[in-house]
Amino acid sequence: MQIDDQLREAYAEISRLEDDKQRLQMYLEDKDKETDSLTSEIHELEMQLSEAKEEGKRFTTKVKKFIEAHNRHLRLQDELKRSEARLQKLVEHPDLDVGEGSEDDASSDDELFLT
Repeated sequence: MQIDDQLREAYAEISRLEDDKQRLQMYLEDKDKETDSLTSEIHELEMQLSEAKEEGKRFTTKVKKFIEAHNRHLRLQDELKRSEARLQKLVEHPDLDVGEGSEDDASSDDELFLT
């Protein structure tokens, strides 16, 4: 009888171990699914990050172009003020020679046409 009891205990232990094995296999399958889901989510986030970086680069480029245009605008405003001052001087003193502008004025005129 002792062998029968031992045999029953061995079968019961085998049954418990098979149940544990099935639970572990189900757990492993769930973890595999979770891993696949997380991998997919990571891939999606990486794509979003890449798109955000590209958008940031485009925005930076546009800002740089705006700053360059703004700087050109400021230079042109300064040139306009100088030209208005020279014109006002000519209006106030018509006897002055038109060609008496300084070399700085001439170089800024050249710069105006080059930009």
